[in-house]
Amino acid sequence: VDAADQASDWRQVVRFGGRMEEMLEAEKDDACCDILRAFSRAHMLGISGSAKEEHAVEVVRLEGRRIDLLGKTGRFREQGIALCNVADSLLFLEKRPDAARYFQRARDVATGHGFASVECQACTGLGRIMILEGKKEGVDLLRHALALAPLTEKDDGYCEKDVLHRLIEELFKDRNSIDEVEALVPCFQEAAQAESRRMGTLCSLELLSLYSSARLHEARGKPLEAANEIRVLLDLLRLNKSEVQDMPAAVEEVLREATLHLKILHPEVGMEDLAKAVGAERAKLRGWSQW
Repeated sequence: VDAADQASDWRQVVRFGGRMEEMLEAEKDDACCDILRAFSRAHMLGISGSAKEEHAVEVVRLEGRRIDLLGKTGRFREQGIALCNVADSLLFLEKRPDAARYFQRARDVATGHGFASVECQACTGLGRIMILEGKKEGVDLLRHALALAPLTEKDDGYCEKDVLHRLIEELFKDRNSIDEVEALVPCFQEAAQAESRRMGTLCSLELLSLYSSARLHEARGKPLEAANEIRVLLDLLRLNKSEVQDMPAAVEEVLREATLHLKILHPEVGMEDLAKAVGAERAKLRGWSQW
């Protein structure tokens, strides 16, 4: 299990699920936390790989078990992250009120123990929920999360990239915020590219940053520049086929958003060849998601 977890081979970890209880019985609390984390992480990767609800249900169950153990062993930063993981999965399952409660619990843990990274994640989640509920305060909470990002510890910049993505997507809805978007998109691209280099593999956030850049170019009346960003995105998919096959649902969602929001990909008024190329990639990704 540990070897498969280290290799991010989530399918292999999931196959060992039937023996998890046997593994837990032989270990103490700290080791149990790590075993549960390996299986939970596998199911989180499963969400990106297949978008199946069963993986989110498992994350809620496994991380729910970890939360008490982490508090018992004094691992409060990990406890806050586990609370956010449960909240994210509940949000995926469209259980918004439950998700909000877990994000708030995570924020309370973060402020109580001084973990900026956990507070950043929690505020990002709470901001997303407020936005879904039509509350303008959600954008302000995302801005607060972004302000926390430089203070985060031991997260390798994950919080910054995630909140940049969420904030940029929301600001695109307000034409008066385009100048703010223009300042944020290069930061998002730089951070996402750095993540791919750090991981040694293609990061889905790098694809999102290219889509965000394309959307910004189009908003500024530069369709050719927007098209170039989408071509770079498609080239990355072709050059990183094995990595893409591990997260087809997440990648297909990026292309779905691009198709929905970019005029250059409109089937009737867009660039026909580019729209067809994106459509072909989406069909391929949907097929891989069923594996």
